Amino acid sequence: MPKSASLKSSNDYAAIMKKLSILMEINQAISRTFDLNESLVATLKILQNSYKIKSGAVFLVDDEQKTLKMAASVGYKDDLAKTKYKMGEGLTGRIAETGKPIVAPQVSKEPLFLNRMSSWEPKRNREQSFIGVPINLDYKTLGVLIVNLAFKENRDFESTKKFIMLTASALVQAIRLDQVRKIERQR
Repeated sequence: MPKSASLKSSNDYAAIMKKLSILMEINQAISRTFDLNESLVATLKILQNSYKIKSGAVFLVDDEQKTLKMAASVGYKDDLAKTKYKMGEGLTGRIAETGKPIVAPQVSKEPLFLNRMSSWEPKRNREQSFIGVPINLDYKTLGVLIVNLAFKENRDFESTKKFIMLTASALVQAIRLDQVRKIERQR
């Protein structure tokens, strides 16, 4: 086997092991508590520390108002915690409306990137990438997980999107359990 092929497969293996380690850490953090906010914040902090996201947030669908409300975030100013999107609005609203992930490798070239949460300042920051995925259960969107990463031209966006989708799937049980508890309290 050529040395470069061996090195590439070795790097691929290391990247896969790192992602599995991060997913294990997220699952452990989620299983430690019944508090949804604590689970979401812990997940985002793990992504920030281990996967080096610049910022990230989880939005939950409010079926009554047809909006997305921020449930947790890292890397944004605290006063943005009340950020909301209408279904179909911007990238985040589009993800919730369609139930499909969106990858914007360069946010400067994406007209639907509203930058409402000021995650990117064109004059001060390098280019960044946006990846958003739905948090789905039984073909219903419960929320949206978004992350912003430093732009790297050689980034494997498909692999990154799949990893973020796995992360979102780890959140499903915590979100659903919280919904069931709220319904039980209302009864």
